[in-house]
Amino acid sequence: MKTSLNLKLVAAFILVAVITGLVLAIGFRSVNQNRFDQFVLDQQSQSAAELLTSYYQTYGSWDGVEAILVDQHPMNMGNMGMGAQRGEGRIGEARRLFGLADPTGRVLVGVENLWTKGYILSPSEISEGVPLILNDQAIGTLLAVQRIPVYNAAEQLFINRTNRALLIGLISAVVLAGLLGAWIARGLTHPLRDLTTATKNLAQGLPQQAVKINSRDELGELGEAFNKMSQDIEASNQLRKQMTADVAHDLRTPLTVIGGYVEAIRDGALEASPERMALIADEVEHLNRMVADLRLLSQADAGELKLELQSLDPAGLLTKVGSMFALEAQQKGVTLTVDALPGIATVQGDESRLMQVLENLLANAFRHTPAGGTVKMELTLLNHQVEMKVSDTGEGIHPEELPYVFERFHRGDKSRHTDENQSGLGLAIVKAIVTSHGGSVSAASEPGKGASLIIRLPLA
Repeated sequence: MKTSLNLKLVAAFILVAVITGLVLAIGFRSVNQNRFDQFVLDQQSQSAAELLTSYYQTYGSWDGVEAILVDQHPMNMGNMGMGAQRGEGRIGEARRLFGLADPTGRVLVGVENLWTKGYILSPSEISEGVPLILNDQAIGTLLAVQRIPVYNAAEQLFINRTNRALLIGLISAVVLAGLLGAWIARGLTHPLRDLTTATKNLAQGLPQQAVKINSRDELGELGEAFNKMSQDIEASNQLRKQMTADVAHDLRTPLTVIGGYVEAIRDGALEASPERMALIADEVEHLNRMVADLRLLSQADAGELKLELQSLDPAGLLTKVGSMFALEAQQKGVTLTVDALPGIATVQGDESRLMQVLENLLANAFRHTPAGGTVKMELTLLNHQVEMKVSDTGEGIHPEELPYVFERFHRGDKSRHTDENQSGLGLAIVKAIVTSHGGSVSAASEPGKGASLIIRLPLA
């Protein structure tokens, strides 16, 4: 049988209230009863002392004193004055609360099995009693029980009322705990139910789900995390759909070209000239590059991208790739500069992969830098990282597109995808390789003034 969290929380609150109430009630009852016994004994011992002193003054001895200390009612205490007769004035109802010892410490009237008649008290026991003084002379010691054995009607009524008040308080505490527990449980379980419903909807493929955040505690953080996850899943789904459409589009163009030429040559409409065969070969190479890029990205996504790590000088990588593009820069009329001081840093990396990263960045920069422009590669150290920046003086990137330039097939800025022979995966590959090295990528730009693509790698 399924037990709801709401019921468990309410039961827990009630259980805590019951246990706490019982502990407090038992403790209070014990302390209260002890204090009540002491109060009654203190109150009656004064009257008993006065009555016994009056008795001794009247009769001059303790003969017959036991009669007034046994089976007598406390309401009659003090009624015996100077002219009281032996046996008049009762102290106690079917109980003996007090005893008496003579000045030498010999017990004349015993008390509830504590001291028997004839017992000789020790000095410490005498000091615990109430001294009886007449005309500045000690005439005896009043002894008292430590705990009242039997309560009279008035005392029992007080005890009953106290117990009843404790019981009412305990019941009230349990009811209040149940109501408070139900209110708190509802506040805790309501957002959890919303999260459960939203999670089930998300699992069934329904559009982006969001839950309302009503608090800033752990439940609020959980709700915020769920909403963020839901947004990320929705964005991932949109990206996947867009990527599928882009892959289909980018594959369709070379396949259409290849299919058109092959069909025309097969039908005899066109001659299989070397130029046409070279064009078909270029399109096949384009397809191969795209397939290779997609395979690299899939390996990076699965964490299976193999890296042959070694100690590398990033300045040497920049210088090497710069020399590779020197001729292209000259042909395009673009100034290429490398600002990297050798030996200032060392990184652990795969040389061929990092060269691929820098080549993609430079190729991207040259595509968007007009003749007369400048492409610059820089190496700097920053917070235990090495930063490699490739900047151009091209048309730049719109600010709203900056967060997405490293996404696959991102085409928000059409001007930066003008080369139809490109797969649209170059910068996505840069991000995948750099991330596999434990680094990060970013972009900075001001429209009309060029762009800077930045990679950061941890120092070795």
